[in-house]
Amino acid sequence: MSKFILTALFVAFAIMGCNKPMGSGEVEPEPFNITLMGVEALPIQGWQRLAIEQAARRWEQVIVEGFPDSRDVPDVGDLDDFLIEFEYNPRQPADRKMGNQEITVFAGSTPTRYRGQDRGVVPFRGKIVIYPGFVDAPSLTNTEWQSVIMHEIAHVLGFTNNPDPLGAFKGLSMMTRIDGKMHFTGPLAAEAYRDILFRQGSKNVSPDMLVPLDSDHNHWDREALKWDIMSPIHVRGAVLTAVTIQAMADMGYTVDVTQAKNPSLLLMLAKPAVGPRFICDGQYISIAVQP
Repeated sequence: MSKFILTALFVAFAIMGCNKPMGSGEVEPEPFNITLMGVEALPIQGWQRLAIEQAARRWEQVIVEGFPDSRDVPDVGDLDDFLIEFEYNPRQPADRKMGNQEITVFAGSTPTRYRGQDRGVVPFRGKIVIYPGFVDAPSLTNTEWQSVIMHEIAHVLGFTNNPDPLGAFKGLSMMTRIDGKMHFTGPLAAEAYRDILFRQGSKNVSPDMLVPLDSDHNHWDREALKWDIMSPIHVRGAVLTAVTIQAMADMGYTVDVTQAKNPSLLLMLAKPAVGPRFICDGQYISIAVQP
């Protein structure tokens, strides 16, 4: 190879090196990892275990940046980001009635450890308890199992019953009362909510509209957001939308909002009583099946 060619190659590589995109030398953040404990001991079938695993992996795709490892976690040691303990309780809570519908309790969840001295910071450990009514539900599909578990995982991640519900991760209140109703003040979630309403043809979208909360302050409003999995009552087919993903960003997580799904117009227009409904009262998630 001639000296001229070698020189030309050297110059070309030098130019390529100078034209790297901005930030390309930055270290990529550690991914967010969820460790599952106790799943193998649950009295469930293989497809149900797969649904639990898929729900956890889905949240790992949504939350894209981890936290510093938690050291010397009891029963675990050093923990990379988040631990969810699963437990089976054979004592089925009593069924409840809602109108003409029977309500069967499926599961309950809560964060159990936080990264700090109080509950106003990011949790790193939580528990999900499932009941026979969930394990033995005859008509649930893999997708619906995932939906229930994803809802519960969101609660243990902080979308839950805190002294300041929906988690003031940044030490600030994230709720405000408007016309007697509580709303979530996170700006990213509010923008996502307005965008969904606008794209679905709503004519009542104001630039300062916030996301309405349900009466327990721990879920989205059951009427306005029944198409999102974080409504306390959502019709079959509810999805993880940009509203919930951006709420997690408002609370302190780094997220990939492209993982969101858009609710169908048919689902948004559905009456709340249409079909089986998953129900979460802040302590349990249930399903109501029409008689």
